[in-house]
Amino acid sequence: MNATAQAIHTHRHTVGYRLDRIRELTGLNPFLSEDRERLGLGLKAYRIIAPRLPR
Repeated sequence: MNATAQAIHTHRHTVGYRLDRIRELTGLNPFLSEDRERLGLGLKAYRIIAPRLPR
């Protein structure tokens, strides 16, 4: 989390909060490989279906 926080210029607790929020909203665990894959596919589908909406 430290490297991610540094890369996106935020605090490491913010990264943890965002990951927890993703879990709450989607029911998927970003720490599990299968769930990460589903989240990634969902984001790609979103960009294809609604390319003009904010990312």
